Amino acid sequence: MVYLEIIRQGVRVGNRNLAVLLTQFMAGLAIGFVLLVILFVFALMAQLSLPDIVVKDLSLDSIQTLFNMSVSLLAAGALFGAAFLVVVMVITAFINSGNLSCVLSTARGVSHGFRADEFRNAGNRHVFNMLGLMLVWGAIALGMTVVLGVFADAGLYRILLPMKEGGHRLAAFTFYVPFMATIALVNLFANYAFVAGWSFSSIILVDEGSGVPSALRGAYRFIKANFWDSFLFIFLLLAMIFAVFILANLLAVIVLLPLNISRDTSEAVVLGSLPIGLMNLLLIMYMGLVATSSFAVYYVAHATPPTAENSTPAPSPS
Repeated sequence: MVYLEIIRQGVRVGNRNLAVLLTQFMAGLAIGFVLLVILFVFALMAQLSLPDIVVKDLSLDSIQTLFNMSVSLLAAGALFGAAFLVVVMVITAFINSGNLSCVLSTARGVSHGFRADEFRNAGNRHVFNMLGLMLVWGAIALGMTVVLGVFADAGLYRILLPMKEGGHRLAAFTFYVPFMATIALVNLFANYAFVAGWSFSSIILVDEGSGVPSALRGAYRFIKANFWDSFLFIFLLLAMIFAVFILANLLAVIVLLPLNISRDTSEAVVLGSLPIGLMNLLLIMYMGLVATSSFAVYYVAHATPPTAENSTPAPSPS
């Protein structure tokens, strides 16, 4: 199956699962509500805990009390922040598991689109494994960033700049070109590894109902078997998404340009920017759905055929 056909099918699968956008919106509202509750509780604790101290009446005891209360509030703030992060990750893992299951079922032709019962059951079944996978890939992303940062710092500030400041400009330039090319290539393949690894491991986790180690091993085998093919597919998919965003932003600039040129239209610019900002947000969410659906279609088209008991042929989601 050619890449463009996979992406076209990804668009069809995404259009049949537009309710995914609603679940993501509701998750955002839930996260925002939790954040407001935490901020309200923390502000109430701060108001009740900190004593009313007059500056001119400060004493050693009052300063010590203020310090202890401040440390307690900082500890409470850190605890609330950690709790909020856990809530966000659990909600995200649940939503991602349920949505991905619906998308995969549509890509296989098992269902005709989003189903609330499948979304709920898959979310309940895979939420903690998905949470673990998110933590693993978060740690991998952090490690990749640190390694690339250390490598770039070592090359630029430990080798290149001393060489240049020492008067060896030709040698510095000769070193700079291959070094930056290496940085670009390493960054390109590192980003490919992250995007492909996260996408396919999460698909395998939901599709096979496997744990985190099994999903990671399955993603490694799948990517190894389809390395250059998946690399070109991901490159084309991301390039098309980038082109869509460029076109959307260009249209937004064209729409707002008359308002920006005219005088005393700050309110008009703000009012005109609001629907455009909303449309950009919806576009980002929709393109994310299309990307997820395209990855699902690609996986279904390239994965090893299922076993006999699960070998129901999947019609094309046309």
